[in-house]
Amino acid sequence: PRPYAGRPGSTAMRLAQPPPARLAIAPPAGALLNDAAARTYAAAVAEAMQENALPAVAEAPRPGDWRLELTAELQGGMVVPSFRVRDPSGADKGTATATPVPAAAWQTAAPETLKAAGHQAAPALAALLAAIEAARREADPNSLVNRPVRVEIRPVTGAPGDGNTSLTRAMRAETVKLGMV
Repeated sequence: PRPYAGRPGSTAMRLAQPPPARLAIAPPAGALLNDAAARTYAAAVAEAMQENALPAVAEAPRPGDWRLELTAELQGGMVVPSFRVRDPSGADKGTATATPVPAAAWQTAAPETLKAAGHQAAPALAALLAAIEAARREADPNSLVNRPVRVEIRPVTGAPGDGNTSLTRAMRAETVKLGMV
């Protein structure tokens, strides 16, 4: 539940970071599967995403969740699973397709077939989500992509001779050459 969505109050201003986003995967209606098979497929895709350290859940999206929409299209004798990522506002953020599955195997909807299809899709989905995150960071003016990195170089201690001063000065000079502040 998100009782304060849209009116965060004073506590929200003190939070260092919002909670991580979830990727909700609802059972697909347009994936050429019956209801039970659609739930199995959504769970398989969510499981494959979790194995890739992505916060995916196989359930209906809640407010604030990102959404992964699963569909499938019949092309000749093959079914091509496809995926669409939407942000919490519903804006389309990208699409991906998975390895085609023989239509006969897809039609029988054996759990092994659906799990294999979900696991085959995981690398493409991970790449899509990484590209979405990279684009989001590039658009954020406070991101490190759009500003120089700030580092602190503390004085060196314990070096022989004038090493403390010389080494500290050399590290600062090299850091500036790398574009860091």
